[in-house]
Amino acid sequence: MRCSRIGLAIAFLASAPAMAQAPSAENSPLGRAVQQRQARVLNSARIGAIESGDARAEITGLAVANASLSEPEIRGIRFDFSIPGWKESVYLDEQQLHLLKEAMDKLAADVARRAPQLSNSRGEGYIGVCDMANQLDRFPITVDYRVSWYPALVLRTPALMILPDRTPSDLSAILSAAIDYLQGDR
Repeated sequence: MRCSRIGLAIAFLASAPAMAQAPSAENSPLGRAVQQRQARVLNSARIGAIESGDARAEITGLAVANASLSEPEIRGIRFDFSIPGWKESVYLDEQQLHLLKEAMDKLAADVARRAPQLSNSRGEGYIGVCDMANQLDRFPITVDYRVSWYPALVLRTPALMILPDRTPSDLSAILSAAIDYLQGDR
């Protein structure tokens, strides 16, 4: 999938996209912090969930203290992903959360503008955000939107989660609530 300068990636494929290997939780400062023995959760709250069929992503806001790190307190979110037979947690610190929210807002606007034209095309069409695709070393999750015959939000962690009938706007609303929670928890 190639990215243009405007930040939009569109690919037409005859079959499902090849799964890009997303980085591990260690690529997030929050992910590294919670793995330390000295880590202590100061605060956590369930923010929301996005689900469709058997696929579910639950989002929890976290504040973690870890004296062994340069930042004694790190805030962010934990995604708890699950599909039958598989579960995984992915962490995003506050900076990554803001970047993901910004990317979802861009993706939602691109979907609203371009999806109607693309939905009648042959094969599968995907709209993604280059901001994330070009920085896979910084994001433990990437998000695309599948247009064409069966629209779906597509989340890539080390596994692929397809959420039919969910949109970037659905995820953006939950991320916005997470940002509000973290800002109010100061």
